[in-house]
Amino acid sequence: MASGRMHLPGEVHMLTNRCEEGRFFMKPKKKVRELIAYWFARAMDKYGDGLDVYAFCFLSNHFHMLCRDRGGQLAQFMEYFQGNVARAVNRTLERSSAHFWQGHYDDQIVDGENAFWTKYLYVTTNAVKAGLVRRTEHWRGFCSFDAAVSGKPIVAVGLNRTKLHAATRGGKRRPTSEFEERFEFSLATPPDLERFSTKKRGEHLRELILQADKRCAANRGNEPVLGMRKVLEVPWHYKPQAPKRRRPAQRFACDTKEAEQARLEGYRDFIGEYKRVFGDFMSASQRGRPFHCEWPHGSFPPAGKAPIAEAPAA
Repeated sequence: MASGRMHLPGEVHMLTNRCEEGRFFMKPKKKVRELIAYWFARAMDKYGDGLDVYAFCFLSNHFHMLCRDRGGQLAQFMEYFQGNVARAVNRTLERSSAHFWQGHYDDQIVDGENAFWTKYLYVTTNAVKAGLVRRTEHWRGFCSFDAAVSGKPIVAVGLNRTKLHAATRGGKRRPTSEFEERFEFSLATPPDLERFSTKKRGEHLRELILQADKRCAANRGNEPVLGMRKVLEVPWHYKPQAPKRRRPAQRFACDTKEAEQARLEGYRDFIGEYKRVFGDFMSASQRGRPFHCEWPHGSFPPAGKAPIAEAPAA
Protein backbone atom coordinates (compact mmCIF):
# COMPACT_ATOMS: atom_id res chain seq x y z
CA MET A 1 0.00 0.00 0.00
CA ALA A 2 1.17 3.54 -0.65
CA SER A 3 2.12 5.82 2.21
CA GLY A 4 -0.43 6.13 5.03
CA ARG A 5 1.22 9.26 6.40
CA MET A 6 -1.12 12.00 7.57
CA HIS A 7 -0.05 15.61 7.05
CA LEU A 8 -2.66 18.14 8.12
CA PRO A 9 -2.02 21.87 7.58
CA GLY A 10 -0.41 23.65 10.51
CA GLU A 11 0.68 20.55 12.41
CA VAL A 12 3.98 20.54 14.32
CA HIS A 13 6.22 17.57 13.44
CA MET A 14 9.28 16.09 15.08
CA LEU A 15 11.26 14.26 12.41
CA THR A 16 14.02 11.76 13.08
CA ASN A 17 16.20 9.61 10.87
CA ARG A 18 19.28 7.51 11.44
CA CYS A 19 22.20 6.55 9.24
CA GLU A 20 22.38 3.01 7.88
CA GLU A 21 23.25 0.59 10.72
CA GLY A 22 23.76 3.59 12.97
CA ARG A 23 27.16 4.32 11.41
CA PHE A 24 28.77 7.72 11.94
CA PHE A 25 28.43 9.10 8.40
CA MET A 26 27.53 12.57 9.71
CA LYS A 27 30.43 12.86 12.13
CA PRO A 28 30.83 16.66 12.46
CA LYS A 29 34.01 17.12 10.51
CA LYS A 30 34.10 20.54 8.86
CA LYS A 31 33.41 19.29 5.31
CA VAL A 32 30.47 17.08 6.32
CA ARG A 33 28.97 19.80 8.52
CA GLU A 34 29.19 22.29 5.66
CA LEU A 35 27.53 19.86 3.23
CA ILE A 36 24.62 19.21 5.59
CA ALA A 37 24.16 22.94 6.19
CA TYR A 38 24.34 23.73 2.47
CA TRP A 39 21.73 21.16 1.45
CA PHE A 40 19.45 22.05 4.36
CA ALA A 41 19.56 25.74 3.43
CA ARG A 42 19.15 24.93 -0.26
CA ALA A 43 16.12 22.74 0.53
CA MET A 44 14.66 25.60 2.56
CA ASP A 45 15.14 27.90 -0.43
CA LYS A 46 13.34 25.43 -2.72
CA TYR A 47 10.63 24.02 -0.44
CA GLY A 48 10.69 26.18 2.69
CA ASP A 49 7.72 28.38 1.85
CA GLY A 50 5.23 27.52 4.60
CA LEU A 51 7.73 25.42 6.57
CA ASP A 52 8.51 26.84 10.02
CA VAL A 53 11.70 25.28 11.38
CA TYR A 54 12.01 25.71 15.16
CA ALA A 55 14.98 23.51 16.04
CA PHE A 56 17.28 20.80 14.67
CA CYS A 57 20.36 18.88 15.72
CA PHE A 58 22.56 16.58 13.64
CA LEU A 59 24.64 14.07 15.58
CA SER A 60 27.13 11.66 14.03
CA ASN A 61 24.57 9.02 13.11
CA HIS A 62 21.11 10.60 13.37
CA PHE A 63 19.22 13.87 13.42
CA HIS A 64 16.12 15.44 14.93
CA MET A 65 14.12 18.35 13.54
CA LEU A 66 11.10 20.20 14.93
CA CYS A 67 8.96 22.15 12.47
CA ARG A 68 5.47 23.26 11.52
CA ASP A 69 4.20 22.40 8.04
CA ARG A 70 1.82 25.12 6.84
CA GLY A 71 2.34 24.69 3.10
CA GLY A 72 2.18 20.91 2.63
CA GLN A 73 5.75 20.68 1.29
CA LEU A 74 7.42 18.88 4.19
CA ALA A 75 7.64 15.54 2.37
CA GLN A 76 9.17 17.20 -0.68
CA PHE A 77 11.61 19.10 1.53
CA MET A 78 12.72 15.88 3.22
CA GLU A 79 13.06 13.93 -0.02
CA TYR A 80 15.19 16.67 -1.58
CA PHE A 81 17.30 17.28 1.52
CA GLN A 82 17.94 13.65 2.50
CA GLY A 83 18.65 12.53 -1.05
CA ASN A 84 21.19 15.26 -1.72
CA VAL A 85 22.88 14.91 1.67
CA ALA A 86 23.23 11.16 1.08
CA ARG A 87 24.88 11.67 -2.30
CA ALA A 88 27.12 14.52 -1.16
CA VAL A 89 28.38 12.87 2.04
CA ASN A 90 28.79 9.48 0.36
CA ARG A 91 30.96 11.18 -2.26
CA THR A 92 33.07 12.80 0.45
CA LEU A 93 33.48 9.48 2.29
CA GLU A 94 34.15 7.70 -1.03
CA ARG A 95 31.16 5.42 -0.55
CA SER A 96 29.79 4.63 -4.00
CA SER A 97 26.22 3.39 -4.54
CA ALA A 98 25.74 2.70 -0.84
CA HIS A 99 22.71 3.21 1.39
CA PHE A 100 23.03 6.24 3.64
CA TRP A 101 19.78 6.37 5.64
CA GLN A 102 18.35 3.38 7.46
CA GLY A 103 14.96 3.96 5.84
CA HIS A 104 12.07 6.42 5.93
CA TYR A 105 12.21 9.17 8.52
CA ASP A 106 10.06 8.89 11.64
CA ASP A 107 7.37 11.55 11.84
CA GLN A 108 5.77 12.37 15.19
CA ILE A 109 2.99 14.96 15.39
CA VAL A 110 3.37 17.26 18.40
CA ASP A 111 0.14 18.62 19.90
CA GLY A 112 0.05 21.02 22.86
CA GLU A 113 2.26 23.65 24.48
CA ASN A 114 3.92 21.35 27.01
CA ALA A 115 4.53 18.71 24.35
CA PHE A 116 6.08 21.34 22.06
CA TRP A 117 8.58 22.57 24.66
CA THR A 118 9.44 19.02 25.72
CA LYS A 119 10.30 18.15 22.13
CA TYR A 120 12.01 21.50 21.51
CA LEU A 121 14.44 20.91 24.37
CA TYR A 122 14.86 17.24 23.45
CA VAL A 123 15.91 18.21 19.92
CA THR A 124 18.09 21.15 20.94
CA THR A 125 19.98 19.41 23.76
CA ASN A 126 20.30 16.02 22.07
CA ALA A 127 24.10 16.05 22.06
CA VAL A 128 24.09 16.68 25.82
CA LYS A 129 21.46 14.01 26.44
CA ALA A 130 23.65 11.54 24.52
CA GLY A 131 26.64 12.33 26.80
CA LEU A 132 28.72 13.79 23.98
CA VAL A 133 29.24 17.31 25.33
CA ARG A 134 28.56 19.10 28.62
CA ARG A 135 26.66 22.04 27.13
CA THR A 136 24.55 22.33 23.99
CA GLU A 137 26.67 25.27 22.84
CA HIS A 138 29.76 23.01 22.77
CA TRP A 139 28.36 20.73 20.04
CA ARG A 140 30.08 21.42 16.71
CA GLY A 141 27.66 19.59 14.47
CA PHE A 142 25.01 21.39 12.44
CA CYS A 143 22.41 22.51 14.96
CA SER A 144 20.06 25.40 15.64
CA PHE A 145 21.44 26.59 19.00
CA ASP A 146 23.45 29.61 17.81
CA ALA A 147 20.66 30.91 15.59
CA ALA A 148 18.08 30.43 18.34
CA VAL A 149 19.94 32.47 20.94
CA SER A 150 21.29 35.13 18.55
CA GLY A 151 18.26 35.60 16.32
CA LYS A 152 20.57 35.72 13.30
CA PRO A 153 19.86 33.83 10.06
CA ILE A 154 21.68 30.60 9.27
CA VAL A 155 24.01 31.08 6.29
CA ALA A 156 25.43 28.22 4.25
CA VAL A 157 27.77 28.23 1.25
CA GLY A 158 28.35 25.30 -1.07
CA LEU A 159 29.40 24.28 -4.55
CA ASN A 160 26.77 23.77 -7.23
CA ARG A 161 28.37 20.75 -8.86
CA THR A 162 25.69 20.52 -11.57
CA LYS A 163 26.49 23.99 -12.90
CA LEU A 164 30.23 23.34 -12.55
CA HIS A 165 30.06 20.13 -14.59
CA ALA A 166 27.94 21.79 -17.29
CA ALA A 167 30.41 24.67 -17.59
CA THR A 168 33.54 22.47 -17.73
CA ARG A 169 32.46 19.91 -20.32
CA GLY A 170 34.93 19.23 -23.08
CA GLY A 171 37.91 20.01 -20.89
CA LYS A 172 37.02 23.65 -20.27
CA ARG A 173 38.54 25.16 -17.16
CA ARG A 174 36.65 27.42 -14.80
CA PRO A 175 37.46 28.37 -11.19
CA THR A 176 35.18 26.49 -8.79
CA SER A 177 34.62 29.71 -6.85
CA GLU A 178 32.37 30.88 -9.71
CA PHE A 179 29.90 28.13 -8.84
CA GLU A 180 29.66 28.59 -5.11
CA GLU A 181 26.18 29.43 -3.88
CA ARG A 182 25.04 31.15 -0.73
CA PHE A 183 21.72 30.38 0.95
CA GLU A 184 20.27 31.58 4.21
CA PHE A 185 17.16 31.03 6.27
CA SER A 186 15.89 32.02 9.70
CA LEU A 187 14.41 29.90 12.44
CA ALA A 188 10.73 30.33 13.19
CA THR A 189 9.86 31.95 16.50
CA PRO A 190 8.51 29.37 18.95
CA PRO A 191 4.87 29.81 19.98
CA ASP A 192 4.18 32.46 22.65
CA LEU A 193 7.62 34.09 22.25
CA GLU A 194 6.61 36.55 19.54
CA ARG A 195 6.00 39.20 22.22
CA PHE A 196 9.70 39.21 23.17
CA SER A 197 12.37 41.28 21.48
CA THR A 198 15.06 39.32 19.63
CA LYS A 199 17.50 39.85 22.51
CA LYS A 200 15.00 38.90 25.20
CA ARG A 201 13.89 35.85 23.26
CA GLY A 202 17.49 34.70 22.87
CA GLU A 203 18.17 35.13 26.58
CA HIS A 204 15.00 33.21 27.44
CA LEU A 205 15.89 30.31 25.13
CA ARG A 206 19.48 30.19 26.35
CA GLU A 207 18.27 29.88 29.95
CA LEU A 208 15.75 27.16 29.05
CA ILE A 209 18.45 25.21 27.23
CA LEU A 210 20.97 25.67 30.05
CA GLN A 211 18.50 24.30 32.58
CA ALA A 212 17.74 21.37 30.27
CA ASP A 213 21.49 20.69 29.94
CA LYS A 214 21.75 20.51 33.73
CA ARG A 215 18.82 18.07 33.92
CA CYS A 216 20.46 15.87 31.28
CA ALA A 217 23.69 15.82 33.29
CA ALA A 218 21.81 14.96 36.48
CA ASN A 219 19.96 12.14 34.71
CA ARG A 220 23.34 10.70 33.69
CA GLY A 221 24.58 10.92 37.27
CA ASN A 222 26.93 13.78 36.27
CA GLU A 223 29.24 11.29 34.57
CA PRO A 224 32.00 12.76 32.36
CA VAL A 225 31.03 13.42 28.74
CA LEU A 226 32.85 12.02 25.72
CA GLY A 227 33.94 15.45 24.46
CA MET A 228 34.32 16.77 20.92
CA ARG A 229 37.90 15.56 20.50
CA LYS A 230 36.92 11.94 21.05
CA VAL A 231 33.73 12.37 19.02
CA LEU A 232 35.85 13.35 16.03
CA GLU A 233 38.28 10.46 16.59
CA VAL A 234 35.61 7.78 16.10
CA PRO A 235 35.85 6.46 12.50
CA TRP A 236 32.82 7.14 10.31
CA HIS A 237 32.36 3.42 9.56
CA TYR A 238 32.06 2.58 13.28
CA LYS A 239 28.92 0.54 13.98
CA PRO A 240 27.60 1.07 17.52
CA GLN A 241 26.10 -1.80 19.40
CA ALA A 242 22.36 -1.95 18.89
CA PRO A 243 20.29 -1.12 21.98
CA LYS A 244 18.77 -4.15 23.71
CA ARG A 245 15.31 -2.65 23.53
CA ARG A 246 13.97 -0.13 21.08
CA ARG A 247 10.71 1.52 22.04
CA PRO A 248 8.15 1.66 19.22
CA ALA A 249 7.90 5.10 17.67
CA GLN A 250 4.99 7.15 18.97
CA ARG A 251 2.90 8.77 16.28
CA PHE A 252 1.67 11.60 18.54
CA ALA A 253 3.11 13.56 21.45
CA CYS A 254 0.34 15.33 23.36
CA ASP A 255 -0.07 17.23 26.61
CA THR A 256 -2.47 14.62 28.03
CA LYS A 257 -3.20 10.92 27.59
CA GLU A 258 -6.78 11.82 26.68
CA ALA A 259 -5.59 14.08 23.86
CA GLU A 260 -3.23 11.38 22.59
CA GLN A 261 -6.01 8.78 22.67
CA ALA A 262 -8.30 11.08 20.69
CA ARG A 263 -5.53 11.62 18.15
CA LEU A 264 -4.96 7.88 17.80
CA GLU A 265 -8.65 7.21 17.28
CA GLY A 266 -8.78 9.88 14.59
CA TYR A 267 -5.72 8.39 12.94
CA ARG A 268 -7.24 4.89 12.94
CA ASP A 269 -10.31 6.31 11.17
CA PHE A 270 -8.02 8.08 8.70
CA ILE A 271 -6.08 4.89 7.92
CA GLY A 272 -9.33 2.92 7.53
CA GLU A 273 -10.61 5.43 4.98
CA TYR A 274 -7.25 5.54 3.22
CA LYS A 275 -7.15 1.74 2.85
CA ARG A 276 -10.70 1.71 1.50
CA VAL A 277 -9.92 4.35 -1.14
CA PHE A 278 -6.62 2.70 -1.99
CA GLY A 279 -8.42 -0.61 -2.58
CA ASP A 280 -10.86 1.12 -4.93
CA PHE A 281 -7.96 2.81 -6.69
CA MET A 282 -6.14 -0.51 -7.24
CA SER A 283 -9.32 -2.20 -8.45
CA ALA A 284 -9.97 0.58 -10.96
CA SER A 285 -6.34 0.52 -12.13
CA GLN A 286 -6.32 -3.25 -12.69
CA ARG A 287 -9.54 -3.07 -14.70
CA GLY A 288 -8.50 -0.02 -16.68
CA ARG A 289 -11.39 2.03 -15.37
CA PRO A 290 -11.48 5.71 -14.36
CA PHE A 291 -10.99 6.40 -10.66
CA HIS A 292 -13.34 8.93 -9.10
CA CYS A 293 -12.99 8.49 -5.31
CA GLU A 294 -11.55 11.28 -3.20
CA TRP A 295 -8.48 10.63 -1.08
CA PRO A 296 -8.75 11.55 2.62
CA HIS A 297 -7.72 15.07 3.53
CA GLY A 298 -4.05 15.08 4.54
CA SER A 299 -3.14 11.81 2.81
CA PHE A 300 -0.56 11.10 0.12
CA PRO A 301 -2.02 9.26 -2.89
CA PRO A 302 0.22 6.79 -4.77
CA ALA A 303 3.24 8.60 -6.24
CA GLY A 304 2.03 11.81 -4.59
CA LYS A 305 4.60 14.12 -3.02
CA ALA A 306 2.18 16.57 -1.44
CA PRO A 307 -0.78 15.78 0.81
CA ILE A 308 -4.34 16.12 -0.41
CA ALA A 309 -5.57 19.56 0.60
CA GLU A 310 -8.93 20.14 2.19
CA ALA A 311 -11.58 21.08 -0.33
CA PRO A 312 -12.42 24.80 -0.15
CA ALA A 313 -15.77 25.67 1.37
CA ALA A 314 -18.56 26.29 -1.14
